[in-house]
Amino acid sequence: MRASTPAVDRLRHAWIFFRHWLKDPLTTASVVPSGDDLARSMAERLTPDDRVVVELGPGTGAITGRLLEQLAVDARFIAVELNAPFAEALAKRFPDLKVATGDARKLAELLPADYRPVDAVVSSLGFLAMPESICREILQAVFEVMGPSGRIIQFSYTPRSPIPQRVLDELGAECKRVSTAWRNLPPAFVFEIRRSG
Repeated sequence: MRASTPAVDRLRHAWIFFRHWLKDPLTTASVVPSGDDLARSMAERLTPDDRVVVELGPGTGAITGRLLEQLAVDARFIAVELNAPFAEALAKRFPDLKVATGDARKLAELLPADYRPVDAVVSSLGFLAMPESICREILQAVFEVMGPSGRIIQFSYTPRSPIPQRVLDELGAECKRVSTAWRNLPPAFVFEIRRSG
């Protein structure tokens, strides 16, 4: 049996992603997985001080591999995926990865006790397609497990904040654009969301 090449592997995961988008476009934020330029842009926002990192909405792992390369050897990392088939594909692709299947709004229940406080959350969730109430609940859940200097690294396909300003104001948070992945198709914008002050 011929070994899978990186190109074949990407095509296989893109097909899995597209099939699930066809079945449920409201819970799958994109038609295809994120590109490598975006994955690098997201991963580069991590620092050696990030000892506990959570990935929300990893899909089939387009960004996950880059995050694993960037993390310190002894850092703790967990991927939280709502879509069970995506979570299964992710676990097969990265056998040593800790994967939790569930809703990001229940993050406190999904994280093991020793995964707190969280230093960074890397998110591929489609906030722009969500009702404001769900955005608020997810951010509340993240801030509940995050340390005071923690942040959310989030991407969007529009240059404006993916989180409504009213939600940011209610939660005492701010959203700042920090980089752009121009070679991604389509180009993507990377943001950091932190508690104000």
